[in-house]
Amino acid sequence: MKSIIALFPFATLLFSCKTESAKLPPNKVPGNNFLSSQYFILEYGEKNQGKKDSLFINCIGQDAFLIWKKDTIAKEWSYENSTGFISSLGPLSCKNTFLMQVYEGDGCPSQYKILAFKDSANYFLSPAFGNCETVSSIKIGWPEITFEFSEFKEAERKHVIYVYDQKLFTVIEKK
Repeated sequence: MKSIIALFPFATLLFSCKTESAKLPPNKVPGNNFLSSQYFILEYGEKNQGKKDSLFINCIGQDAFLIWKKDTIAKEWSYENSTGFISSLGPLSCKNTFLMQVYEGDGCPSQYKILAFKDSANYFLSPAFGNCETVSSIKIGWPEITFEFSEFKEAERKHVIYVYDQKLFTVIEKK
């Protein structure tokens, strides 16, 4: 009975609130601010033993700002919101490594960059790579991560494979 009584004020509040965007004309509706920024916790050293830091991503329009240690380390252009713009490769055993989907302004709708934190003081930001198509497969190994792109006929781009070396911090096209 107590749980029902506790839920009643919450449910009343939830259903009585209206969003401000519903009152605005369609061309004046603000973007979804929840999806325009996010952050990642970076860990250096042994798990729960080393130093922790954060990487903050803020997307404003098509501009994506990457902020680390109170400094903007990169400004990229992307058609994605922050959750589509950057993905952590941490769940794939690639600690402090991220894949970013960027637009370089050359007519290619999607290219990629790797952002990897070497330690608590250094990071690697790769040049853009890809063939205008989205990644068709990712193969994780040590020290290499392989990104495969299918042929993109509309842009006359061939099937291509790029390899990121986690030890050397390089991205090369596999011939």
